[in-house]
Amino acid sequence: MAFKWIIKQSKSQIPALIIVTLINGIYAFFSVAFALLCRGIIDCAVSHEKQALICYGTAMF
Repeated sequence: MAFKWIIKQSKSQIPALIIVTLINGIYAFFSVAFALLCRGIIDCAVSHEKQALICYGTAMF
């Protein structure tokens, strides 16, 4: 009973919820990609791989 009332009252908000969910998914994807690039840069700097470091640095920007 309460579930049906909640769905009925929030029908106008469903498109906004979908848009916010998609935007957050895209943001999460780019956050993970940025973290992986940072990890790659740190790993290359520690192992003194200059060419790979330049590659990761270029990919970041």
